Amino acid sequence: MMKHLLLFAFIATFVQSTAFGQCTPDPQYANAGPGIYPDSATFITTMYAVAGTDYDEVLDVKTLADTAVTTVNPISGQPMTIQIWHNATRINSMDGLPAGFSYSIGGATVDNDSTWLNTGSGQNVAAVQGCLQITASASAVSAAAPVTGYTDYPLTALTDYRIEEADQLNSLLAGKWHSELTQFSVDATPITGFVLRVYAVDPNTTVAVADLISQTDGITVYPNPSAGEFNLTIKEMNGLVSYSVYDTKGSQVHYNSFVVQNGVQETLNLSELPAGLYTMVLNTPAGHFTQKLVKQ
Repeated sequence: MMKHLLLFAFIATFVQSTAFGQCTPDPQYANAGPGIYPDSATFITTMYAVAGTDYDEVLDVKTLADTAVTTVNPISGQPMTIQIWHNATRINSMDGLPAGFSYSIGGATVDNDSTWLNTGSGQNVAAVQGCLQITASASAVSAAAPVTGYTDYPLTALTDYRIEEADQLNSLLAGKWHSELTQFSVDATPITGFVLRVYAVDPNTTVAVADLISQTDGITVYPNPSAGEFNLTIKEMNGLVSYSVYDTKGSQVHYNSFVVQNGVQETLNLSELPAGLYTMVLNTPAGHFTQKLVKQ
């Protein structure tokens, strides 16, 4: 079995390419080592999508020029380590990207819309800087978003590398993509760890008070923002009413139910919750209503 020792499979985490050169590499990563920038933790927390908003984010990549692998010598049957130099990287398949999201790769050495070419030749190949752009329309983002909180989409890209030269078995390896080396039990490498997070509401958005005071069908919530207590007024309605309050992660943090007869005024006491943005889902005989709440 061939095992990858130093195969940093980081390139083009997300995609097959649909267009050529639409993104531009970021100069701040020009001298960075092999990898994808920003890292997966930053990507999930700062490059998220929000329902009702177009999505357009660019990641930077630095390709892999060389690596070492171990395998079994096909003649002697003994373990051996081979140093390999790569001249290209491509994405064979991508799983996990929500429907309606598209992508393209860019950079000075992109070939055939889907491959990054390293520079140089032989054992003097050098890594290049590229970029990956992910886009979606506001409607596509909304379709991928939950009613409240967020949904995470784990992404897996099957990344492949073409061999320029090897210090052993070169006649068998040179010019081959890793996925073509079935006789050595080597294949393209799945890249995991990056997660596309899609929010129902931007957790960092400050909403104007006027936009938050709802007076739909005789339902009013005030004051909003509030330090803890919100007054919920329901007019001219009869029957069982319940409401749930969710934080930005989609977790239910408060619940209550009561019977309404010709309207009612109820107090929502969120004093025990930390300051932040919440979503209240109100279930009434007349239907479901959603209201943003700002706890100061």
